[in-house]
Amino acid sequence: MKILVPYMSATESTLEEDVAANVVPGGIEKFTQTLYKTIPGVVPVTITKSDRKSRATKKRIIAALDTESPDLIIMNDPWKAVHCINYGVPMILIIHEPLDRDIRMVALGKILLDINNAGHHIYFVSPTQLEYHRQMAMRISQTDFGEISGFVNPAYCDIDIGPDRHVEWDCATVGRICTLKNPFLLHAVAGKSDLRTLVVTSTVDVKSRAVNNYALKHSTWERPRETKFDMPHPDVLAHVARSGSFMSTCPFESWGISALEAFALGAHPILITHEKLNGHSSAAIAASPDHYSTIPRKAKPEEAVELIRSRSKLSYDQRVEMSEMTKEMHSLNKWKGSIDTMIQRRLETDESNKSG
Repeated sequence: MKILVPYMSATESTLEEDVAANVVPGGIEKFTQTLYKTIPGVVPVTITKSDRKSRATKKRIIAALDTESPDLIIMNDPWKAVHCINYGVPMILIIHEPLDRDIRMVALGKILLDINNAGHHIYFVSPTQLEYHRQMAMRISQTDFGEISGFVNPAYCDIDIGPDRHVEWDCATVGRICTLKNPFLLHAVAGKSDLRTLVVTSTVDVKSRAVNNYALKHSTWERPRETKFDMPHPDVLAHVARSGSFMSTCPFESWGISALEAFALGAHPILITHEKLNGHSSAAIAASPDHYSTIPRKAKPEEAVELIRSRSKLSYDQRVEMSEMTKEMHSLNKWKGSIDTMIQRRLETDESNKSG
């Protein structure tokens, strides 16, 4: 079986090059890389940054469909999926989009309705995410895009290390330097306390006044606030493993790969929630309800400090238990089984439609 998987590159590098160099720009790209590495028959087609700039995305995808004649398409970009709706190849669309009121979301509900009406399958990554986008589609365009085919985890746990016996930071967070992710919220809520906090983030690589101003504003933190930029992924994991707790500073996550890593490394996740949302999507990752805590984004700083202080003092055995339960729940075998089931269902639906 041949599965065409478009890869939206953040640069000019191909999917194969990013995999070889262990470059993971974000969760959407990581999912495509994971499919490529673990699912037989995947044929990637890279859409580079310059392809999108020159409006060649549709041309590149259609050319790949003509050349490869795939049995199935797996997409994780709804705006690009519209190019494949009526091409005659069964498609699975996986929605990774965060719970964000981005201008792109204006058309999302109608795109999903068109894809559903064409008989293709749509998956979301968490119930909280689905509820948010249903409400958004109804509020923006009065669109009910119909039932979806289910949920699929965007990642499995491929971490081969566990909690470190030495806890160097009371709390850490990992997130790119942008106002949506807001990684420096951790330093801010720790304030003048004696908590040791760590922010692992990226340097600014976009020409955005808001992001540049955000980066400049948060460039002068001093110990016990530490900030590390552009770390290789193995080093990021090693730092989180030496953290007693982990703060997910973005209430709008669609699932939360960094939260999965925190669970697997025994750093108790503290999930920041938004008053207009029904909980936090990363709660669905937990192998047990006592493996995470939530706190409203408008909570008083002293409440956050106290929560971090208590959660960062879990015993080593408690951290190991959380790590092992997470790795079991999110193993590669279980993840591949869910992907195989998703693919099989789509192909069976296509055969049923043809027979009908």
